[in-house]
Amino acid sequence: MRQIRDELVLRPDRRSGRTKLAVSAVIAVVMTVSIAFRVGWEVALASVVFWIVLFAVVIGHLRHARIVLTPYEIAVEGMVFRQRRPRSQAVRVVRATVVPSRGWASDTLFLLDAHDNVLFRVYGLNYATEDINRLVGALGLPCEGPGRPVSAGELAKIYPGIVPWYERHPYLLGLLTTGVVALVVLAVVLIAISMGAGS
Repeated sequence: MRQIRDELVLRPDRRSGRTKLAVSAVIAVVMTVSIAFRVGWEVALASVVFWIVLFAVVIGHLRHARIVLTPYEIAVEGMVFRQRRPRSQAVRVVRATVVPSRGWASDTLFLLDAHDNVLFRVYGLNYATEDINRLVGALGLPCEGPGRPVSAGELAKIYPGIVPWYERHPYLLGLLTTGVVALVVLAVVLIAISMGAGS
């Protein structure tokens, strides 16, 4: 993090990001080799392309992401987006260590307005704890939250509406996604069968 005049700029922790990318790369290689032996090298090649694209997006995001706090506004920037809000809209901060169903737990900040709507959500997964502490201090807002790590569902019970539906119900989302993919595959098979029967 660096301070430029009255501007505070928070950037992802590169060391932590490299570590997580390295672990993810090992997992990707293991999964790809497993796919190659079980399904075939053609599908494994498609998997390699998927992983390359995914890693390129993640690396691009880590290079461009930043949070900018000025006396007048709060801005959260990514590789392809930029959200800006007047600083005066934020009235309090909820800070929680959110434990996902899969992946790493992250120190997460929710900046709320006077109606308890989420103005911004800062995922601390890619930021150093010291930087998150400095951001909370620079905001100068009341900060609260559970004193222990919680799931998204548990956090939603304490602060209703703070996390989206899909994050509160990851297993149901997985079932729905699997169902949709299965229906699409079934539709493609049925279309192929009907076209084969008609020829």
